[in-house]
Amino acid sequence: MIEVKRMTKEEAEECAAQIVNEAIVFNKVGIQVKNIWIGKILDHLILIKRMSLKKPEKEENKIDFAGLWNRSSDEEKLTFFKRYDESQCPASTMYVARYYFQKLGLDHTKLMKW
Repeated sequence: MIEVKRMTKEEAEECAAQIVNEAIVFNKVGIQVKNIWIGKILDHLILIKRMSLKKPEKEENKIDFAGLWNRSSDEEKLTFFKRYDESQCPASTMYVARYYFQKLGLDHTKLMKW
């Protein structure tokens, strides 16, 4: 497993300054806006750090609507959206359900909101 070491504020500032200095050498950034670009790079590093600190949503809390739909009997499919929260159901499962109801000649608007 790879161990990740977090940068200190000083290391991040030094890294941003090196990146901007290289950009100046290669004529990608003008020397007049050097400090602006250092600030932008530091802002970007902060944003990345915040995103990496967010905890991912647990898989066990997600409902497998497609699996539930596939395992449902024909009678259960007619009441599927009364038993499960339709707002959490993915669009792909909603499409399959709507197509199924239309194929049976049923009005899908009475069986589901979408």
